[in-house]
This record gives sequence, C-alpha cells and structure tokens, in this order.
Amino acid sequence: MSGRPGRQSSSGRRRRRGIALPLITAIGIGTLILGLLFAVLPTGGSGDDSTQSSGANTAVQVTPGAEEAEIRARLDKNPNDVDAMVILADLLANSGRGTESIQWYDKAVQARPDDLSLRVAFGTVLMQYAYNLDAKLQFQKAHELNPKDPQPLYMLGQLFEHQDQPDLAQAREMYKQAEAADPGSVYAGLAKNRLNELDATPAASPDATP
Repeated sequence: MSGRPGRQSSSGRRRRRGIALPLITAIGIGTLILGLLFAVLPTGGSGDDSTQSSGANTAVQVTPGAEEAEIRARLDKNPNDVDAMVILADLLANSGRGTESIQWYDKAVQARPDDLSLRVAFGTVLMQYAYNLDAKLQFQKAHELNPKDPQPLYMLGQLFEHQDQPDLAQAREMYKQAEAADPGSVYAGLAKNRLNELDATPAASPDATP
C-alpha cells in the first residue's frame, strides 16, 4: 500500500464495530507495542525513594497524552525512527484517529517492508477502520513473507468473516490454512475455534424472515 487507502462506502469509512479486535490486538499487536514502549519510556525509578514503599512495587502514574507527546518529540528528533512511528500509529488508532494512524503505519511499512508483524498490525488497523481491500493486501503480503505463519491467514479469515458482506466460505478456507500452517500455535488454535463455532451456527433458511 502506498499513499491513501482506497475509498470505502460511507459505512466503510466509519470505524468497524463487532470484530473481536481486543483479542486480536492483545495477541497480535499488544506484544509488539508493549515491547516497543520500553524503547520510549525511561527505565528505573524516579530517584525519589520517598515515593516508594518498602518491599512493594509502586504503580507508575501516567499523564494522559504524555506518551504521545514524548513519541512525537522522538520523531521530531529522528524522523526515520520506525519503532516510534508504530507506537504513535497504534496510540492514534486506539484513540479514534484512524486516518492519521494509517498514514503513520503506511510510512512505517514503506521503511520496513519485510516486517511481517508490522504488516499484520497495519492490516488489523485498516480492518478496524473498514479499509478492507487495503487490509487484505497487508495480510497477503505478510503471508508471502512467511507462508508457515498462521497469523496472517487467521486475520484474512477474520476479514472475510466480518466484512460488510461476509464470505464464510473464504473465511473457513483461511482458518483451515491457518490451522494447518503451524498446528499447536496460538493462531492455529484460534482458527480451529472459529471453525468449530461456524460449524455450530445453523445456516440461515432461504425463506427466513429478515
């Protein structure tokens, strides 16, 4: 993907609802972002021992917007810092600023095109904001980078299952491929669960009342 994502319908431009993104984010993106945050946030204590109780960990007080300001300052200092781009993109996505988030993810992917995890993260945000064609491209690119990684295949299954006009046949196929790619892995397990749930869902009757 380069430039702006493809145009969607009016419903497509709204942030996607109903997709199991918290689980996806926690497993697929959360690990990446949490790891990157250690590169931004200072390590160690504040130097003021009076604020810490003996033998107990003191909760870190976070000022809303402070992380974003710090990351933007980091990018001002080094505009080519891809890790900072990804952190900022994720923060923007999670605060409802999808357009700006996508722009930062696009820039990060152009700088690091062979990063499978980055492409999956980008595709997930694109899907979250209903840019489905662009999301599909990112997941497919991620799959090409490592055909034995089940995560891009699972995400393609999610995409086909939750798009405006679901394609359950394609979703099932992606889940089957994800399960076969690396049996025993987390995403293979998720794919198997989705297949079981789809199998347990009765098919809609052709003459059922809408």
